[in-house]
Amino acid sequence: MAGMVAWDQTGVHLTTKTVLNSNVSSSFVAEAYVRLHVVKLGISMGLHLVTIKGDSRTIIKKCQTKAQDKSGIGAIISDI
Repeated sequence: MAGMVAWDQTGVHLTTKTVLNSNVSSSFVAEAYVRLHVVKLGISMGLHLVTIKGDSRTIIKKCQTKAQDKSGIGAIISDI
């Protein structure tokens, strides 16, 4: 399950969303799915910039590189 909360720059609550993921093989994959859902939420809200807070440095680094990720989460990273 992924839980997301969106605030604007002044700290005003914009929305809350929960998404149920099935067949998630590890917490590492779950972290990648959370980032994907946050990006999709930002797009659906018409936002041009989102800041994602979390603790999975590996996922963040993989999202920032232009090289294709060939790990088990490569497809999720590609979607992000």
